[in-house]
Amino acid sequence: MKKILERGDILKYLRKTMRIMRLSLFLIMISTAMAFSATSYSQNTKLTLDLNNATVKEVIKAIEDQSEFLFFYQEKHVDLNRQVTLHATEQDVETILNQLFAETNNIYVINDRQIVIGVAPRRELEKQILRLKGDIKTVIEQPQQKEITGKVTDTDGLPLPGVSIIVKGTTIGTVTNNDGEFSLNIPLNAETLQFSFVGMWTQEVVVGTQTSINVTMEEETIGIEEVVAIGYGTVRKCDLTGSVSNVQGELISDRQTPQLSHALQGALPGVMVTRNGNRPGSDASIRIRGITTIGDSDPLIIIDGRTGSLNDINPQDIKNISVLKDAASASIYGSRAAAGVILIETERAVSGQSSFEYDVQYGFDTPTRLPEYVGAVESMKLYNEAR
Repeated sequence: MKKILERGDILKYLRKTMRIMRLSLFLIMISTAMAFSATSYSQNTKLTLDLNNATVKEVIKAIEDQSEFLFFYQEKHVDLNRQVTLHATEQDVETILNQLFAETNNIYVINDRQIVIGVAPRRELEKQILRLKGDIKTVIEQPQQKEITGKVTDTDGLPLPGVSIIVKGTTIGTVTNNDGEFSLNIPLNAETLQFSFVGMWTQEVVVGTQTSINVTMEEETIGIEEVVAIGYGTVRKCDLTGSVSNVQGELISDRQTPQLSHALQGALPGVMVTRNGNRPGSDASIRIRGITTIGDSDPLIIIDGRTGSLNDINPQDIKNISVLKDAASASIYGSRAAAGVILIETERAVSGQSSFEYDVQYGFDTPTRLPEYVGAVESMKLYNEAR
């Protein structure tokens, strides 16, 4: 049996439908308004901050006090004690947060009135990339190098350990090992290597395009062929058995002093020269074998085979000076040589050659301070008091 709707039932159904439609429209309007307010609150809310050397925590609290924003964060991700200075007048919260977290790893997300603060791995990655670029640039800017290897031997072909090898004009260097071998990284623009060793001549080798350099070092034999006077003749220094010191006349003449004894100061090993005063022309005492017991500690002076005095000869006329320091000199000159012997050989004239030399030296003696003298009466009073 079919049910027939009456007019009253139809009206009741229509009213119910209209109420449902009104309620749906109201909910839609409320949702739209809430979404619009959620979007526009962060943009429309203006904040004013004037903080000097405030911590991040104090800035967050100031924002919460002036607005309805709530902050959510983990303390291990945010440096709350970092001090900042913020001056903002009628600024939105996004602008303020950009200033607050500038140059940090923190990021933020604004959702309605809630602000979540976190850490951005991307920023840390960007920093690592920048550091890596800086390291690569440093490596590129460093001068390129090449390796030089080789061996150093003596004239007999034996390896020389401990030979110093440096790039000329720099502090880049190395030494040879027990087998005389070396390996050295040098700049591409290096031109010369210096090889040096005690008792050997220093050598310089041009690098050029070489990567392997072998060097043979020669012994430094300077001085052993030098001829010295020993009282009864001359002998080569390499054949000498006694204690003898020698100095050439060029060294004496270069010292520019009128007294020969002054010129010997510091010129001969084992010879002690002490000046007796600072006056111009003052003499000096010379000690070779110390203080002797015969009453005279001055050495015996022999000038061209005859005894003399150092003050009797012009330093410019000296050719050679030899000092006999051991007791063997007493076998030639007797007890007079107990304090040592100084043998002086002067220049000789050369046949067929004429020369004339003129040398003048002068000096001034100026007192550093002149004392003030008392008068005659005061002087006599002081004299009587002293008596």
